[in-house]
Amino acid sequence: MGIQAFFQRKKKKNGKKEVIEESLEKDSKKDAKKESKEESASSSNEVNDLCEQVIDASYHGEDLKKEYQLVTDYLTDIQKIEEYLLVSPKELEDIARRYLSLQNIRQELKVNSAKMQDKDIRMMKQYEKEIETVLNTMVDAEKQSILVKKDMKYLEGEKDALEFQMEQETLFMERMKKTGFYICIVMVLLLAIVGSLMAFYELDLGILLILVVLAGAGGIVYTYHKFLQSRTQYNIFISKMNKAIGLLNKVKIKCVNCTNTLEYMYEKYQVKDARELDYIIRQYDRMKKDELSYRVNTSDLNLAAEELEVLLKKIHVKDSSVWTKQAEAILNPKEMVEVKHSLNVRRQKLRDQMEANEQLIQLSKEKLREIVKETPALEEEIREQLFAYHLEY
Repeated sequence: MGIQAFFQRKKKKNGKKEVIEESLEKDSKKDAKKESKEESASSSNEVNDLCEQVIDASYHGEDLKKEYQLVTDYLTDIQKIEEYLLVSPKELEDIARRYLSLQNIRQELKVNSAKMQDKDIRMMKQYEKEIETVLNTMVDAEKQSILVKKDMKYLEGEKDALEFQMEQETLFMERMKKTGFYICIVMVLLLAIVGSLMAFYELDLGILLILVVLAGAGGIVYTYHKFLQSRTQYNIFISKMNKAIGLLNKVKIKCVNCTNTLEYMYEKYQVKDARELDYIIRQYDRMKKDELSYRVNTSDLNLAAEELEVLLKKIHVKDSSVWTKQAEAILNPKEMVEVKHSLNVRRQKLRDQMEANEQLIQLSKEKLREIVKETPALEEEIREQLFAYHLEY
């Protein structure tokens, strides 16, 4: 019984060991599958990145080749032009010279052309037919306004002068009244004194009495005469004042009418005065002339450009239109040397870029081949991606 129990316990232990080993084996297989999936996913992502690099670099390479060919054609065109200039320079140089001259005129027109605000242009277009009449009317109205204001100022001065003179005459009449009154008092006093002397002292002062009366009467008559003269002058001043006030009122009405007319015209034509309107009209006329000159220049410039392109096409220049922007180089050998130098530098840079781009493509393809060696199942995916863009693996 003891031995049998021992073997049974041993058998149970061995059974447990087998179960553990089986579990470990299953876990290791799961881990291996998981690692395989992760590696496969990682490889697939890398393949996608490399394929994109090959595709992008291939298209970039095509663009570089086209640009390189353009630069090469440009240099070839320069060679053809230089050869033609050695044989028959006059015709080509004349056309290029005329084109440059027209271009310079065009630049001068742009720089020196009349500058106007949009509101002024709109106003001129709206009232162009009547604007000269408007200007003359505005000038006349401003002259009339100046004259009216001058007349009003003169009349106001006259009114002030008449008021002063009337005030002086009023004061003078008051003085004459007081003077007459004082003469009467003095005369009465003198008569009383002389009468008293004659009555109390029985003096013969008849002559003195007569003289006092005559002097007093003369003084009263004189002051009254002056009073009447002053009153007459005062009435004359009143008459003049009434006329001045009447004229002043008429002038003020004219001034208000002129001011209202001018303010309306200033507002309507959006100017400060006739001088500004005249300036706008002259600027607008100049602008129209400049526009006409610009259109004529554009027509002449297009004709010269067309003649230049036709002549260049005759000598088999591929891109003749470019030389309208390089006409100076046709006339100036130093400028042509600069253009060639720039193109050669540009072509060398393109060549370097093409080499670097090709190296990138080859390096990416080499990495793809290495991945295929490790994971052959990805080869079909690589071929499909590149074939979609007509690229070889």
